[in-house]
Amino acid sequence: MSQHPAATEFVEEFYRFSATHPEFGLEEYRGILETHGVEWGFDGMQDADATALDSRCVLAMLMTVIRVDRFCEGVLVSAFEEGMIARWLERLREIDEAPAP
Repeated sequence: MSQHPAATEFVEEFYRFSATHPEFGLEEYRGILETHGVEWGFDGMQDADATALDSRCVLAMLMTVIRVDRFCEGVLVSAFEEGMIARWLERLREIDEAPAP
């Protein structure tokens, strides 16, 4: 896991969220990306138009970056630096604030 304190805290909070919201099925993050046509990998997720994705897919992209960082340290920090995490969190905020149909 990335050694940056903010990244470590983010990962801990995200895992807590995932554990308390099993309805998202985030353990299947790779399949969720595939279902939504998002290419698995840093470049594919960076190029994905988050504004067109639902919350489950956005959460799956976050989980993917977190899981990949366990094997390739620095991926999560790079996702923060590239603005990916901010875009995805912004999309989740938009979804959360959208009026119910």
